[in-house]
Amino acid sequence: ETENRDATLLARQPPIMPSTARRSGDCILSVAISPQGRVSRILETDCTEDRFKEASIESVKAYRYLPKLVNGVPREGLDDDLLVTFQLADSRGQILPAKERT
Repeated sequence: ETENRDATLLARQPPIMPSTARRSGDCILSVAISPQGRVSRILETDCTEDRFKEASIESVKAYRYLPKLVNGVPREGLDDDLLVTFQLADSRGQILPAKERT
């Protein structure tokens, strides 16, 4: 039997809220995953605000995956719809909404 699968996320590292954040936000990233299950390259980012980009990248670099398998052999894979969210609350505990994505 031949084993094939896409890369599968195993472990996430929570992002650190940027000190300059004044509201919630998010980033959608596209990353390459090595045959060893580590993020090898950040290919693309799309953030609601630029201030979330660096924290998202740092968080995602620590993610771990089951690597993509082709005929049972680990290969480089892709996770092209990876969402990293940041939720900031006000002094009453209410989540401050994110800026609309344009």
